[in-house]
Amino acid sequence: MLACRPCNRARRSRPAAAWAIERERAGAAVRWPTLTRALYELEATGNRTEREYARRQLRRVPVPSD
Repeated sequence: MLACRPCNRARRSRPAAAWAIERERAGAAVRWPTLTRALYELEATGNRTEREYARRQLRRVPVPSD
């Protein structure tokens, strides 16, 4: 997933959804729609490994409550 250099460096090899959840718990604003869109795009266009990664990450993304 694309992010700014400091965020990518801090995230290291942690999965995107896990990192976003961790950052949200720490008080950071997480752009869930942007992350979700990127994961859906990866699921649609990536190779097999990337598609599987995207599916796993999408299962971890919180569902908004109304």
